[in-house]
Amino acid sequence: MLYFNFDTPIEKHTCGEQEVWVKRDDLFNGDMDLPPWAKMEGIRRVLESGDLDKNKPLIHLSVRVSYSGWALAYIGRELGWDIKIAYPNSKNYPQEILDKISSYDVELVPVKPNLLDIVETYVKRVAEEKDYQMMPYAFNHPEYINYFSDRVSDIQKEYDFDNIVLNAGSGVTGAGVLKGFMDYDNFIPQKKAYLITTAGETSIIRMLKKWDVYHHNNVYISEAEQDFFDTMDYLETPFPCNGNWDKKAWWWLQNNKLEGKTLFYNLGGENMEKIAKKDLTSI
Repeated sequence: MLYFNFDTPIEKHTCGEQEVWVKRDDLFNGDMDLPPWAKMEGIRRVLESGDLDKNKPLIHLSVRVSYSGWALAYIGRELGWDIKIAYPNSKNYPQEILDKISSYDVELVPVKPNLLDIVETYVKRVAEEKDYQMMPYAFNHPEYINYFSDRVSDIQKEYDFDNIVLNAGSGVTGAGVLKGFMDYDNFIPQKKAYLITTAGETSIIRMLKKWDVYHHNNVYISEAEQDFFDTMDYLETPFPCNGNWDKKAWWWLQNNKLEGKTLFYNLGGENMEKIAKKDLTSI
């Protein structure tokens, strides 16, 4: 049974020289045995969209720092899907996470480690050969986009923030967030979005343009100062914050004072590798 914590708080915190509000969607898992992650209702909606065949196995690639394999394994089991989780078979991939994923009666599919694009191509080949279907890349699906759009739109109706700051990731979640946040219907839009990326500005802009939410005067994309795999344990935050993604945006916000009322969207809690070192059954 799925019972997500939709009523996550918005807290006020000091970030650098400014007061900001923080959407704590790292608490979205509630008391379920799931990762501290905002994206799980979006995943559920993709599975329930009717665009995927429930009678056909579904394969998904989960890299070692991602929550996606754990989340999809759990949600898929609850909804009656046959889920296969592909992963780069590297000594750096925490065995505890693989054990957690396989505990949901999910088949693990080890693939040779390589550059991400090459690994994704290999997983696609496996899917074709075995007649599996693939989960959309980064959950890039209208139901996922609309979920985040609706969620952020509801926040805006109550708080009317001037700025939003978040980690860009692949740009997919950011597209949904911006769809609900930006005031593009106004003759001169006033709202501003700041997305911090380790994936490169060009790829993020391409994804935002695909969903028609990019305007160069209102959406600012900045390259993170840190490498993606830098977990940023040296940076303390007043709430659990994922070092591979969200902490990079918090670091940027500490060093960039914004005018107006700012929302920081915290999408994930502790780093995956930190969670792997704990007793996962106690989370």
